[in-house]
Amino acid sequence: MVTELAVLDVTHQGFLLVEHALEVSIQEIKDATVGKLIIPDLVKEMHF
Repeated sequence: MVTELAVLDVTHQGFLLVEHALEVSIQEIKDATVGKLIIPDLVKEMHF
């Protein structure tokens, strides 16, 4: 799933954060996510 904030993979465990938009913090993504958010140790920035 691609949004203006991040790229997420939808899994049975929740939303896996794959990439985040430039100048968007992980906290902003957490605040905007209603379901369970899985945050790996390394999250890349989105590039267009």
